[in-house]
Amino acid sequence: MARQILVALKPQQRLDEIMPYIEEIVRPGEKVIFLMRYPVKPWLWLQDHWVTTESITQAMLAGKIMMERYSWEMQKTLAEERIAPARRVLRSKGVDVAPEIYTSSLKTVVETYTRTGEVLLLQADSGLPLMRFLRSATAFLGFFRKASFPPVLLLRPGH
Repeated sequence: MARQILVALKPQQRLDEIMPYIEEIVRPGEKVIFLMRYPVKPWLWLQDHWVTTESITQAMLAGKIMMERYSWEMQKTLAEERIAPARRVLRSKGVDVAPEIYTSSLKTVVETYTRTGEVLLLQADSGLPLMRFLRSATAFLGFFRKASFPPVLLLRPGH
């Protein structure tokens, strides 16, 4: 079985930030799987769950729209839309691309994939936004030299 590259995407993460790293490690015939937690757009989910209305009819309509938006099919559509640019680029290189929405822990999903063959996990920098800001600010002010770490981490689970 060809090697699979799992890319754990955070909701706010931009795909164009990590695509250069994916393109660097991927080879023709491999498969890149973008892992996204359900719901794909959590901020919209939070906003939807704060529905306020004065009429029962409006509340029922809002509930119906909310149910449609969070259906599994709609979430798959959102995931497909999110990875469409990566799919175009990687397919031209002979790489299969697929999204996967998961509801369990990321660890469980990765363990499932490691049972099926060789897997690489590409994960974005998990630094807190405040810490990234402080590192940048101190580097800007000249106190410290800014570390030039790539924004992704490449792991080989199970090794």
